[in-house]
Amino acid sequence: MPAHPSGGPYHPAGMSPWSGDVLELTSRAVGANYVVSVATPHGYERSRSSYPLVVTLDAHWLFGTVHDLALSLSMGRVIPRVVVAGVGWPTSDLAEIARLRHRDSTPTMAPFFDAGSGTVQRDGTGGAEPFRTFVLDELLPELQSRYRLGAPTMLVGHSLTGLFAVHTLLHRPESFDSYLLASPSLWWDDVVTLRVTEPEVAEARRHLPARVYLSAGAEEGGDRRSAPFRMVPNVEELGRRLRRYEGLDLQLEILAGETHHSTIGQSVSRGLRTLLSDGEDAPVGA
Repeated sequence: MPAHPSGGPYHPAGMSPWSGDVLELTSRAVGANYVVSVATPHGYERSRSSYPLVVTLDAHWLFGTVHDLALSLSMGRVIPRVVVAGVGWPTSDLAEIARLRHRDSTPTMAPFFDAGSGTVQRDGTGGAEPFRTFVLDELLPELQSRYRLGAPTMLVGHSLTGLFAVHTLLHRPESFDSYLLASPSLWWDDVVTLRVTEPEVAEARRHLPARVYLSAGAEEGGDRRSAPFRMVPNVEELGRRLRRYEGLDLQLEILAGETHHSTIGQSVSRGLRTLLSDGEDAPVGA
């Protein structure tokens, strides 16, 4: 599992506020390869401190957003400095990324209709369980062995990876201290999460030890392509059910003026502040 420095071709000494690595990992559970970008915060090399860990899925388009917002918020002493790890795949082809994302994020095998292209993906879904084994039992130990990590830990997902994060919360809630769930795709497989998964979990347990930020854009469903997905009603229903569990601290927000994709920045910013704002930052230069 080799590592090499991340970043562009020009990095004058001292100019980059982040340092980090790109880890190329082969998952035994999935039988596939992943690329994990890891950014350590300013002062990490000089410090002996341990830092909270934020694991973001959809790294191809969320990693930059998450680590830039984490940097800005920590500079303002709003949240502590954190290590950010972004999980992605070894390709830059968007169609291939979408195929792999559908495979790894979905909890059941079901046809997937892409409203943008008008096509249906009929196979290659339902791989969330082996992917969860990779994230929790392979990736997390690897990160813990390489970096100085402490509490809290957070999982970030949006849309289909938000759905994956919801299922991780329900099935293995102790895996992370907090969950940032931005517009989770609860519509998947005829709303199987609300129809089957959550009721089964509720029968087995009443305690979910986690902090949760759950959001959706108020304008999701405002056009013909997104209306059938019922994002806001589904998210509100999930929030109602999560509030019944003991030990779960939930903040639910419907973000005014935001659509399914425009909600990402605000969801990440507000989620980081909600879930990390009571942490203590290490002093600069520690």
